[in-house]
Amino acid sequence: MFLPPQGSLPNGPRKVTATEEQPVLLRSEHLVLHKTIREPVFGEDSAIYLVYYPSEQKLMLAPYFNELFRNIHKAKQHMLKEVSGGREYAVALHGVLLDHEIPNQDRYLPFEADAQMNVLTIYL
Repeated sequence: MFLPPQGSLPNGPRKVTATEEQPVLLRSEHLVLHKTIREPVFGEDSAIYLVYYPSEQKLMLAPYFNELFRNIHKAKQHMLKEVSGGREYAVALHGVLLDHEIPNQDRYLPFEADAQMNVLTIYL
């Protein structure tokens, strides 16, 4: 059963700090999402679109079927890989971290999950 991050729905997305129960974290230069975050935003898609806005230190992700997101944000395609027996999903961020000189230490990341728009926004 999906439990949305406290305060993120139904009144629209708001910034939420990730927790052990609803983790969004940077681990070994990968963005790791718990299945309770992944399923309502991305569905079953393993391909996603990703864009990083350095001025806002904001990473935005959307499922592959969201062509409007790709066109508006000029996002690049990435793979969302199943890890930990399907409890978590990971996206490699080596290039984004290196290109924008973002610290790569492991940590929980604040995020906004918008299931209606199928967009996940993460603050690095």
